[in-house]
Amino acid sequence: MRAAIFNGVGSPLEIAERPTPLLREGDVLVRVAFCGICGSDLHAAADASMGLAAGAVMGHEFSGEIVESAAPNHPVGERICGIPLQECEDCRPLGACRRGLGMVCPGNKVIGLSNSADGAYAEFVRIGASRAVPLPDNVSLEHGALVEPLAVASHALARIGAVSGVDILIVGAGPIGLAVTMLARASGARSLVVSEPHPGRRGRALRLGATAAIDPSSQELRQAFRAATGASPSMVFECSGVSGMLQHCIDAAAIRASIVVVGVASRPEPIIPASALFKEITLSFALGYDGADFHHVIDLMRKGALDLDGYISRIVSFGELPKTFADMRHANPGAKVLIDPRR
Repeated sequence: MRAAIFNGVGSPLEIAERPTPLLREGDVLVRVAFCGICGSDLHAAADASMGLAAGAVMGHEFSGEIVESAAPNHPVGERICGIPLQECEDCRPLGACRRGLGMVCPGNKVIGLSNSADGAYAEFVRIGASRAVPLPDNVSLEHGALVEPLAVASHALARIGAVSGVDILIVGAGPIGLAVTMLARASGARSLVVSEPHPGRRGRALRLGATAAIDPSSQELRQAFRAATGASPSMVFECSGVSGMLQHCIDAAAIRASIVVVGVASRPEPIIPASALFKEITLSFALGYDGADFHHVIDLMRKGALDLDGYISRIVSFGELPKTFADMRHANPGAKVLIDPRR
């Protein structure tokens, strides 16, 4: 099969032949229809500290059709999206972490971001059958590849509680910030203000449900939110991963607000604890998702509650992947870029 091979930090992806994975008991083989290019992939390709070895195959946001099955409850021909978590060998027969830790279990490996589980930048990918989630008839394979990033947003919202009627600030309108925007709108948020310096992303946020979009490079966050809504945000989602933004979130937040950090920041983050203490702010963190988030997102898709086409920037062929991937390391892609390994 064709696969996009990671050749090490600083090297471009290379399309090459790779053996088609062999099934173990309880596995399915999926012909990949679409796979999203994730910011985590771009980080892994640029940062040696993430530990991705040369020869790995990335890609963890995927949909496709089962072409071989060693699991009786998932027949050949079933259309699925994949939960890209591979449990440790102790838990793999159970189909989930026995401690219920999901992605935060240290024994888990993310397909496409570990050296022991190749991902879906390929014509085929092998996953455990318990990680194959069937798609309803009215959800396309193209949209099925969006379930994974939208599940990240679902998990972030679940960490903070009900958002209906709430004034929300979302910092950053990359793919995850836009996903949080979509799901918060579908969940009934009253005011939904997105802070994003890139004008194209601000426009996309408005299309996907934001009630206002502000430019933090020219507007002070707290004042801009109040000007747009007449209030202060009682929920804040930090989705940018930009160093220094957490303190701005604290400063903008209302008394007893909740802040959820979703963006991945690997540098030290200076904050003034007293500024959060005097407001009794609750600070929490959201990593990834669990199976319930996938099913929640699919249910919203089935009901037509999300503008899925507005979330996709473009779809590229498999042959275009190496150049597209390299370009995305240096340029703003807008929203979600998908690859089609069948082309």
